[in-house]
Parts: sequence; C-alpha cells; structure tokens
Amino acid sequence: MKIKILLLLTSYLLPLTSLNAEFLRDDTNQIVLDKNTNLVWQDDIHTTTYTWENAISYCENLDLAGYTNWKLPNINELKTIVDDTIYSPSIYSEFKNTVSSDYWSSTTNASITSHAWTVYINVGATYYDDKTYFKYVRCVRSGQ
Repeated sequence: MKIKILLLLTSYLLPLTSLNAEFLRDDTNQIVLDKNTNLVWQDDIHTTTYTWENAISYCENLDLAGYTNWKLPNINELKTIVDDTIYSPSIYSEFKNTVSSDYWSSTTNASITSHAWTVYINVGATYYDDKTYFKYVRCVRSGQ
C-alpha cells in the first residue's frame, strides 16, 4: 500500500510516495526486485545511450550481481516500474539511478517494424521511435 503525502514548498504541492512494499532494493548489487512480477531490475549507474540493436546486445552481455541472464525488457515489463503518481522521473523511488529520458523496450512496433516501443521516464509515457535513435537502457531478468 502506498501512502501519498503532499508537501507545501514555495507555493507548490509536491507529491511524495512512501517506500513501496512491492519493491526491494539491493544497494550492494544495485538491483531492484519487483515482488509482484518477480522481475529483477538493473539499477547501477549507467549513463550511456544505445541504438535499439545495441541495447539488446548490451543487456544480453550484462554481468551484474552475479547473473548473466539479463535481457532488454518488453514494453509491458518496462511499464511496471513506472509510478504515474510522480514526475521527473515517473519511476518508483527504489530506483536510484535513473535519467529522466527515454528507455528502450524490446518490443517492435507491429505497424512500423523499423520502430520500437519506449518509455519516457520523465512522465511515464509510452511511444515508439526509430530503432537507430539513441536511448537509455534498464535491463531485467527473471527472479525465478
């Protein structure tokens, strides 16, 4: 259960969300476990952008927290970490290393196959973009 608190700061109302019991953060390994989906998310400091094909390759070759079975998330997986009650970034507070920008999913747009679905983490919006553009990456693996 999330608790929303409004804080009055210089005439602006800012929504604050308490730590979400659905996520567990491992600071040592810089990963986040989503207890609802049983997915483990990369959350190390990573500021490089990639084309879609290079993003897939990056995740497939990632060695993090003792695991090598990482992948680029599909659009439905990526949307599960969006917190639409906050902005800039619209991601649950357990994710500490986030750029308020576009993140690739592995999902190709069915109508325009040269495009893939992305999430604009700043506001949590989904859209598609050309696979040759450079976007951020957050890899995922099954927690089994």
